[in-house]
Amino acid sequence: MKKILFRATLSIVIVLAYRFKLPNNYYDLITGLLILSLLIFDLNVNSYPNDFKNALSYYLSWLVICASIFPFQGINFSIFSPISLLLFIKLFTLIVYFIKYKSFCVTKTLLSNIWLGILALYFIELCTNSTHGFASLCYNFSIFSSIELIIIAFIKKNRLVYTSSIFNFLWLKK
Repeated sequence: MKKILFRATLSIVIVLAYRFKLPNNYYDLITGLLILSLLIFDLNVNSYPNDFKNALSYYLSWLVICASIFPFQGINFSIFSPISLLLFIKLFTLIVYFIKYKSFCVTKTLLSNIWLGILALYFIELCTNSTHGFASLCYNFSIFSSIELIIIAFIKKNRLVYTSSIFNFLWLKK
């Protein structure tokens, strides 16, 4: 419950700091630091969700941040926009995991951690200058990360909480 409250509070503070630009001169810096703190919390293996409530708060926190930043930066959510495709790719991965393991918790890998870091950097970039430099990198890493997670879901009978790479269990079969 503490993790859910921490994540919800941090997400709300990020949205408020960005939307209301508090304080006027440093809102982008404050928002960026808050997003980095959420990223550090998410990269910690012990903070990873293992039940429905934690997984739901995990996904909702990033979606709330996305929904609060993107409309103000002029990013449209049409069907074929890169952001919509990125969300569909990640949603497809989540559906595969739900069908296979009856759980919303996906396996955490090194590649998915890198993607989460790039996503956080993209959000920070949008808050500070909106140049979209990390957009294509974020999109490409989401594809690679999702492919890796789907392969893991198809190969493993039981859900793994964490593995560093798909090659970990493919090459080290006993």
